[in-house]
Amino acid sequence: MYNILLGRESVTEKQVIEICKRVSLYEDIRSMPMKFHTPLFRDNPSLSGGQKQRISLARELVTTPRILVLDEPTSALDVKTERIIQKNVEALHCTRVLVTHRLNTVEKADKILIMDNGKIIDYGNHHYLYKNNKDYCDLYDSYMNKYQEEEVK
Repeated sequence: MYNILLGRESVTEKQVIEICKRVSLYEDIRSMPMKFHTPLFRDNPSLSGGQKQRISLARELVTTPRILVLDEPTSALDVKTERIIQKNVEALHCTRVLVTHRLNTVEKADKILIMDNGKIIDYGNHHYLYKNNKDYCDLYDSYMNKYQEEEVK
């Protein structure tokens, strides 16, 4: 439990379990030798990159953030797990700032900023950019073709 709470004593075990389910981590924790009490270390070789990302996300959600900043939060996850987490994070009632190269995660964003060399070169929602920005449209189509191929595997 401490691995998720990191000293936050006001959160109940039931809340932690719900958060772990929301980020598709609960079953992984149940399979660990000491369940929620399994010691975790920074460079733990027994944890996958995806598990580390989901633990990090669970730690953030425990704080019930009003603003959630996520930098490549699903880069090490498979397509199925990514979709589950994306759906559950979308249901949170907080402002989300997402830095990502995975274009499928930005389709429902209110605003997408396109940057080049640290400068914003265009912005809008997905529909606007898809219709009005050829580079975004081409990149999105290319990404989605690859994404759908991965999903079939």
